[in-house]
Amino acid sequence: MRDLPFEEFLNRTLKIGLFLLAACVLALAWDYRNRMFLGLVMGTGVGLWNIYFLARRIKLITSRGREFLKDFQREVAGSLVARLLSIVAVLYLASRISLLTVVAAAVGILAVSAIFAAVGGGALLREVKSDQLFRKN
Repeated sequence: MRDLPFEEFLNRTLKIGLFLLAACVLALAWDYRNRMFLGLVMGTGVGLWNIYFLARRIKLITSRGREFLKDFQREVAGSLVARLLSIVAVLYLASRISLLTVVAAAVGILAVSAIFAAVGGGALLREVKSDQLFRKN
């Protein structure tokens, strides 16, 4: 089995997430008083923000080579604190608006992770199916 192309997964997740964010922004523009749409925009935006900077950090560290694995682990752990703080800040801001906004923001944050899981899972399923085709022949 070969290494997984996480950069490809992250890029595809960012593209799908941007389409989701655009749909949420259009829905918010259509009904600007709807707190659910506001929470979805906030949550999806933060989820995309976090995955974008995670992708940048991974590209920066992996470009140095395998000998920097300990640096990679330290860098990702350091950026985890910043990503968690951004999530907490957005959820706090949403809590100042309404409970519905908090729930919608949490759904938006989790939606980006779900998109990444679906992209990765789909790629793994395609690889497993292609391996099974070669084994039959």
